[in-house]
Amino acid sequence: MRPKVVVSVVVAFLTLVSDASIARAAPTPAPRAAQLQFTVNEQFLVPWGYENLGYSIKSFQPGLRVDLYFALLQGGRECIAPEMIFTSPPPASASDLALSDSHTVLTEGYLPAQLPSRTMTLYGVLVPHGVSPADSANWVSNLAALDLAMGTLSSAQRDVLAARGNPDTYLIQFFHDTQQRLETWMYEGGGRGQIFQFVNGRPLSNEQGGERARAKVLTPPTVYGPGRFAPGTTPAEIRALLGAPDRVITDPPGIQVWIFKSSRMSVTVQNGVVRQIAAH
Repeated sequence: MRPKVVVSVVVAFLTLVSDASIARAAPTPAPRAAQLQFTVNEQFLVPWGYENLGYSIKSFQPGLRVDLYFALLQGGRECIAPEMIFTSPPPASASDLALSDSHTVLTEGYLPAQLPSRTMTLYGVLVPHGVSPADSANWVSNLAALDLAMGTLSSAQRDVLAARGNPDTYLIQFFHDTQQRLETWMYEGGGRGQIFQFVNGRPLSNEQGGERARAKVLTPPTVYGPGRFAPGTTPAEIRALLGAPDRVITDPPGIQVWIFKSSRMSVTVQNGVVRQIAAH
């Protein structure tokens, strides 16, 4: 059975923190009673991707009663001084815990088809039970931090683009009934092509593109990279980006293939839903 769908990692247990305008000098830290660390399978959150986010506690004073606080800051760590993050603390995410070595899953499941493009940092800290985290002198753990980003490309895909640039050709297929995004990217280096395939941003094989195929005709890299498109991309958004199609093929009924000559792309639309995007 598939885990419960995650609507967003920024809801339920996270609270947005506004930027602080004045930074204060941090006091000398007291000896820590615990080590707090976030765990995550993927820091780049992509549509339909599987996400498992949690935290681990290493206790140095077992039995100490503590409260756990989380905060989420959009924009990254450089936007605020660490000691200012909990100046206006949200409600405790967990209260009156007895310190012990533990691991807790905060959220796990499949992400939705549409995600906003943004970067953020998740923070966490432990304080004695009933004590405010607004004063960093009260912290009995380190300030844990985890950078996250929402977008259309996973870390594996970003690595390929950073090393190779936009593919020479690619095919993206959206299977809405199974919530799968299948991508095939091809690079035609030196007359031979290297193929990378991904499902919801994850490499289809451990070799990540070890499969090779001979390229018949060398073509320049695509104008619009695969990161421009997501499962929630609409026909109206396609037209806004590529303009009116140069040719429309209708066969069978209910399915249209839009041909865009200048951008060397074709888009398959079925009953008003984008099903496939090809660049060549």
